Amino acid sequence: MALTARDRRAVWIGSAVIGLGLILRIVVMPAAAHWRDLRAVVLDGESRMAAIEQKLDRRDAVVMRQRARFGPGVEDALLPVQRVQISFPQSVQKALGQGGLGVLSVEPQGVRKLREAPGVVLVSLRVRCAGGPEALPQALAAIQNAEQLIIVDRFDLTMTKPDDRGNWSVNMLLSTPALEEEDS
Repeated sequence: MALTARDRRAVWIGSAVIGLGLILRIVVMPAAAHWRDLRAVVLDGESRMAAIEQKLDRRDAVVMRQRARFGPGVEDALLPVQRVQISFPQSVQKALGQGGLGVLSVEPQGVRKLREAPGVVLVSLRVRCAGGPEALPQALAAIQNAEQLIIVDRFDLTMTKPDDRGNWSVNMLLSTPALEEEDS
């Protein structure tokens, strides 16, 4: 049986349609599915990146508020207790000296744990100072701007003599955070 021109044309058209269907099924549809999956991965990555950026913006806002309230020392990493016990008295004396108060004595008060922050302790000092009323705001500003974070836990102010308003005695309990030493 011989194929006529019309039959050959029908076979060619049929095979072309079948070939296109196979190409569509084998190549185009998997490529489209892969493209859709990649697009979903990209959108997921973009949403996670936006969430991370929001968290970083919130963190930056908190750090800026803390820096304004506690000074630049709030951004520094915490040091181990032994290093803080050495550097903290020096930092306090330097800050109070810059503020215009004369430091009379610095007594270590020990270390106490913070319940709110596991692994963090507060190193405390009792400081006795003397100075005039004009030195107090400057000393507190110097404490706030010290290179190490200094927290004023207690502040007692007394006049050395009832008649002498130009010479005051200042007793402070100052603290700074440190990393707790790990037991070996």
